[in-house]
Amino acid sequence: MDKYTDLPLFRLCIFCRCLEPADQPCPLLPSLSQGPPTSSARVKPLRIVTPLSACDENLLESLRTQPSKLCRRCSASNIIHAFKDAPLPLDSDEPWLHVGEKWEMSLGKLSGLLLTPSCQFCRLIYRILPRELLHPDDDTITVVPLRSYLREPGWEEIPDEVRSETAVFLGIQTLDQVGATVQGISPDRSVRLGRMTGEAIALEVPFPGRQVHNARLVDPFVDFSWVRHALRRCQETHGNACHGDFPKELLTSRMLDVEEREIVPCPDNCDYVALSYRWGLHVNPPLSAIKMALPQTIEDAITVTKQLGKRYLWVDAYCIDQSPNPTPEQVAEKQQQLNMMNLIYSGASVTLVGLTGTSSNYGLPGVSPKLPRLKQVTEMIDGFTLFTMPPSIDNETDVSIWNTRAWTLQESYLARRSLFFSDNQVRFLCAASTVTESTDFASPLNTRIHSMYTMTRLGFFAAEPGIKNPGLTPTESADDGNLKMLGYNGFIHDYTSREMTNDTDSLNAALGVLAQLKLQVFPEGFVWGLPLKSNPESLGWFHARDSAPPKRRPLFPSWSWAGWRGAVLTPDMLLRRGDLNQPGEVDLRKDLTVQVVDNNSHDLVVEAWVVDLEVVTEPFSEARVPGSDEAIGFVTERNFLHNNTLPTGTYSCLVVQRAAFKRVVGGPEKQVVHMVVLEWTGQVAQRRTMLILTTFFREDFMRLAPVRKRVTLR
Repeated sequence: MDKYTDLPLFRLCIFCRCLEPADQPCPLLPSLSQGPPTSSARVKPLRIVTPLSACDENLLESLRTQPSKLCRRCSASNIIHAFKDAPLPLDSDEPWLHVGEKWEMSLGKLSGLLLTPSCQFCRLIYRILPRELLHPDDDTITVVPLRSYLREPGWEEIPDEVRSETAVFLGIQTLDQVGATVQGISPDRSVRLGRMTGEAIALEVPFPGRQVHNARLVDPFVDFSWVRHALRRCQETHGNACHGDFPKELLTSRMLDVEEREIVPCPDNCDYVALSYRWGLHVNPPLSAIKMALPQTIEDAITVTKQLGKRYLWVDAYCIDQSPNPTPEQVAEKQQQLNMMNLIYSGASVTLVGLTGTSSNYGLPGVSPKLPRLKQVTEMIDGFTLFTMPPSIDNETDVSIWNTRAWTLQESYLARRSLFFSDNQVRFLCAASTVTESTDFASPLNTRIHSMYTMTRLGFFAAEPGIKNPGLTPTESADDGNLKMLGYNGFIHDYTSREMTNDTDSLNAALGVLAQLKLQVFPEGFVWGLPLKSNPESLGWFHARDSAPPKRRPLFPSWSWAGWRGAVLTPDMLLRRGDLNQPGEVDLRKDLTVQVVDNNSHDLVVEAWVVDLEVVTEPFSEARVPGSDEAIGFVTERNFLHNNTLPTGTYSCLVVQRAAFKRVVGGPEKQVVHMVVLEWTGQVAQRRTMLILTTFFREDFMRLAPVRKRVTLR
């Protein structure tokens, strides 16, 4: 007798991921339960990204072969009608607030949730429920209909006429306590907020009027006809936004000939594919391996290159000399290649991105039989085919190791076109659109949601924000100093927040982006990663308070962010042009800006105002006028929330810039002075930290008797 004959006696347990007796509690619950959430507690957001295990897949597949019918709870719900008739208003910034209880399926307290193995819809719920961060006493989870556009970043920009045609999915929603009225709902009521970017349930053939951007089944192996179509459509229809000329500098690079499996000089006008992936630790691949077996990710990249009809693949492990004991000539050649990473990635027809795995041995999911992708669950209910769809690929990207590495950041910024390979699907991304293998290709929605991606790429620095053009010349680049510094600061913060194996690569892994920025918006270039020649106030960076404690990298100068480990920010006041007032600011002016005189290796010579700042930190950090007990203003270190992180004492400070403004026209002036704290060794100073002095109204920083002098920073 089959062990599933009497299936109602069992349940699909969402905690231990197996079949359990329905009349007994899950043995894991005592260790999972931490008491019921209080009424004032916020339910944590659910990250639905944990891959299904092979055991899960096998269990669900075996259950589908057994006699099945809807359980009492699921048969009483409006499953099919939800896809067809659920009212989903479009007149709100949060459309999921108006679904209505008729269309919701509450799962009750999770510790008592009964998912019947013989019920088709219970099996679908089992598949899409999150596989982490589940609280057994949580009774807030519901299955609700939602428009497919809600799963895409930038959906707020989609016009109502397009939204109203999009397909309907069934997704997971939680309750979130809010303390303010939303759309007329009283503050003391739980407001339903969407967590709808995880796995969802779709209808294979959607109803008329709800067909745009529907889901599609994804096979265990990549549909390369789909990939070729996406690439061809971009090449033929997107014009200059996604195209660029072949840079002649690439003739100094090398390529992997995937037909002959050998490293060759880059041919003229080479049509090649690039690879972005996670190396892993202790990887030093020998050239001899090219003719034999390469790491699986590279082998899969070779397969993809051939499937795209290309002959050449650029992969850093082999196309850049990785000799463990390089000669001076090899060192110089490697540095030259690192300096042109912008040309390498923007020159590729497409960049393959391996999102998953911890090393190059993992592979690109769905390319090789060694690594098939996860299966979607398909069920037949009332004559309609329903299937589960993967989580949003943005979820998978956000939690991927690839997304934590410093080296891969510039590859994501620089690539003209990208193919992202996750455990579930492939995404094609370019400057003009984004399409995902798990959604309908021929949807107008796909051309409208790309701006949220391109705004985080180099297109942010171009003349038209959101339009990426690697061929932009300096004369065509954006003149707005505020915009370009905001973009630079955003990249540096993201870059310094990421992980790096070797401290010696602190600057190397950003050289490609810096080179592209020099072409587009900083023609004067960079000094150890800072645009000091055009924006000397960039010397005023600091380490964010919520990052790990900064750690010195002695191979780099202390005055550059490259000389430290830790996430870096620049104060908002330094980023803004002097004529851009913010609310509460009138007549903003800037002066006392540090001036760069010379740079020689690690040493930076500047002309700046230097002051011995007397700080008293009881009860607050106040700056005192020399020789008196009179306070002139408050002192804050970096962006700490409290201004008492500095011990009482006298600090030698170099002024980066002073900003002065009024709250109202004709009112008293307030000054904000950004300063770098120095540690002196003879006549040479090193950076220690950064301070911000905010004066009291009508006080003048010059009362502290600063001195204009030439300073050597190291």
